This record gives sequence, structure tokens and C-alpha cells, in this order.
Amino acid sequence: MDKLKKEIKKAVKEQKIIIKREKPKQKKLDKVRRKAEIVQNAAKKIPTFNEKIENVLEINNIKYGEYDNNKLDIYYKNDLKNSNVVIFIHGGGWCSYDKDFYKTPLKKIANMNNLVFNCNYRLAPESTISDMEKDIFKIFDYVIDNCKKYGGSKKKVILMGDSAGAHLVSLVTNKLFLDKYENNKYKKYIKGLALFYGVYNIYDSKFTKFNNIKTFINSIIDINSTKEEMDNYSPIYYISNKLPKIFIASGENDKLHSESVSYYNALLNHDVKVEKLFINKKIPSARHSFLNLNRSKAFNMSLEALNEFLNNL
Repeated sequence: MDKLKKEIKKAVKEQKIIIKREKPKQKKLDKVRRKAEIVQNAAKKIPTFNEKIENVLEINNIKYGEYDNNKLDIYYKNDLKNSNVVIFIHGGGWCSYDKDFYKTPLKKIANMNNLVFNCNYRLAPESTISDMEKDIFKIFDYVIDNCKKYGGSKKKVILMGDSAGAHLVSLVTNKLFLDKYENNKYKKYIKGLALFYGVYNIYDSKFTKFNNIKTFINSIIDINSTKEEMDNYSPIYYISNKLPKIFIASGENDKLHSESVSYYNALLNHDVKVEKLFINKKIPSARHSFLNLNRSKAFNMSLEALNEFLNNL
């Protein structure tokens, strides 16, 4: 990680990006997105962010829709038969990052005999939450139509996401299992959810001290919106006892950890089968984005717990 920090510092110093003559909201958002881009570009230079995993094959940048961001990667082993199918939706505050930041952790999940789809989607502020949901359904359609050829079972789909990605997959899935949408074609395929350090209550999350949280929220909904308006985008208000089994993970050093705790308790209160991994604050890597720290203790703990969850579905 020291090497990554040096690469980021060097990139920031070299680029000296100055954004002028823009509205304050857009200016701040652009700075966040540029910072995210610098972090990601620096990370790509570090081999641990895209390790070659023996026996894991990959196919990159498959188009699943009409937009530039509608691309996905596939990670799998040759001998898969009727395996779990993991659809991963990345984080980044709804407005930044992409699938390339998650290649190594997802290839490690594929190495546990799972078929993995690592997916991009349209980003805020150019695109809305509704656009992102539509992209997830397009991804779902592609996966259902194509997973068998790689050894996956369309009846064993696990939706997985981290941070903003966890928000999106939980929001989409929770809606699918409400009585008002009971006739949708998707829920019969969903076997489980795997959620990492997500946002589940938009209104409450804006009061956390998570870095840039208000800017991130502002990318999808006006930060001055009423609580009722924010609740429309909050998975915690769409919970049904018909939901499939859920795995939820977070670290106690994460300033968004309270979101996972609240959501876990809400799931229990609705009699949803849920397993948690809340990593003790004494572990330094028990913080946000530990999926990207693929040699850390927090990552290894989460990978082990996730593997057990997937095997027991």
C-alpha cells in the first residue's frame, strides 16, 4: 500500500488539475471524480490489483448494453458445472471507479469455483439511480442468457456489491421481492446477496463523517432533499421477509459502519436470514474498501466468510 500511496501522490503532483468557471456543486463533484481517477490509475500500476490467478480464465469488456459504460468482465474456471453465479456491482459513490479496481478480489472469488461477472454501469451525475437500476437489469438479462456456457447455473445468482454498489444491488433486490412486484421474472433466479460496507439509509448516511459523503449523495439526489425523498432511494425501507439469504460485511473503523449495523438489525427485525461479518476495529484494515486491500487481514477474513456463505446457500 505504501507504493500505491507514492503513486497517488506523484500523480496528483504531476496533474495539478484546476477546475474553473463551474458551479460549486459540479466543481466539487469533478474534484472527487478526478481524485478517484488518479487513485484508480495509480492502482493499475501495482501488480496486486490485477494478479494472475492460476486456473482462472477471464474475458474482458463484453458489451451488455448500448452505452459506453455497459461493459462487463467474466472470471471462471474451465471445470465449472452448475456453479454459483456472482454478479458484482462496484462502489465509488455512484459517480466514480469502475470494474478494473476489483479484478484481483473477484478472480479470487472465481477461484473458489464461482462464475463471476464484474460489471460497469452508467455513473452519476450524468445518469440517475433509475438509469443504474436499468443497467443492472440489462446485466441480469445478459447473465441469465449466457452463464450456462461458462458452467454457471441461472438459478444460483448472487448479487454482490461494495459501498455504492451494495446500495444499488440491495435497492434493486429489495424492490423485486415486494408484493407489488411479485410477478417479475428475476427473483426466481436470485439465491442470495453479498453486501460490503454499503449505504442503506441515504438520509442517515449524510450525518456520518465519511469522506465526501455529501458530495456523493449530491451526485444522485439534492443534499437538501427532504427525508421522505431520500427514503425513496434507501434499501432499508424496502425490506420484505421474502428476501433471499444475505451476507453483510463491514469494518468497525469505517465511518459508514453504522449503516451496515442498522441494516443488519432491520433485516433481523423482518425475519430475513442474514449472516454478518463485522471486523473488529483493532484490525487496521477493518475500514472502508477492504475488498481492494486484497492481501490484508480484513480482506482474507471476508473472503473466508463469503466462501462459507456461498457454499451453504
